[in-house]
Amino acid sequence: MDDSPRPSGLQTLVPSVPSVLAAGLRRPETLAIRRPWKGLNPYSSEFAVSTLPPLLRQLDGGIETIYFVGHSAGCPISLRCYVEAMKDPLKFLPEGSTVGGCLMASPALLELNEDPDAYDQSEDDGSRIPLPLRLAAFRTLLSLPDAFSIKLARRLVERDVREALLAQTHPRMAEADMTGRVQELAEKYLSPTREFADNWDTALLNVYRADVGNKEVLKGRKLLSEAKTVKRSRIGVLTGDTDGVVPVRASRRVAELLGVPLQVIERCGHIPMDEVPEEFASRVLDFIANARA
Repeated sequence: MDDSPRPSGLQTLVPSVPSVLAAGLRRPETLAIRRPWKGLNPYSSEFAVSTLPPLLRQLDGGIETIYFVGHSAGCPISLRCYVEAMKDPLKFLPEGSTVGGCLMASPALLELNEDPDAYDQSEDDGSRIPLPLRLAAFRTLLSLPDAFSIKLARRLVERDVREALLAQTHPRMAEADMTGRVQELAEKYLSPTREFADNWDTALLNVYRADVGNKEVLKGRKLLSEAKTVKRSRIGVLTGDTDGVVPVRASRRVAELLGVPLQVIERCGHIPMDEVPEEFASRVLDFIANARA
């Protein structure tokens, strides 16, 4: 039996990620010098995918095996990176590296219009606004001129981050003994808005605007079909048992389309890396260990 201490937290899974903020808030400013845009929208998922290979090559030391891990709306990007790396490893990966697999948590992969039953909320208690209405309101926000949309975005984010967290997490997060943890998470999510006070709102809107209505972006069932076609290494799908953002049935449909089992984390909502970080890290490490087996 291995008595060595188990790593604690996701920080143990990656050597260094100085590009995290670049991928979200200051993408044009931080990556323009390193990577020519080549006509791509610097906020788009295509840009994120095209930028990963040069970023991987900047990591110190050789990396034998690379695993792509995504969460929610980041899953289409992680899965597309997986597909590209499987199709052309010499072009996508550092020299000497191979793909170990792709793990997706609460994958926001299926399009509502192609799998409406995956997002069916008829069994809900009625307290949640139906997803089609939420998406319609969100698309309306994105279509507004900046003078209006930026103000609305700020109000939505700054209004009550704690309330938004509780809406996306397991009910246990609302218990009295979790108050400190919820406040800690709220501060974490608000910190980029303070660090980049002048441009976080525009950047956030532009990230979402970049792929809306872009029919050239490989997503939904087409992306899942291509991933299954190139699958020669492990793919994993997991979800929280009370995920109200990407319903469990949607994650289960993704797993079914990929031909893999669905892992369900108990007493967990939509944000497993924050709600149950030790459990989530353990699942990622187990995924890596099983992929190597």
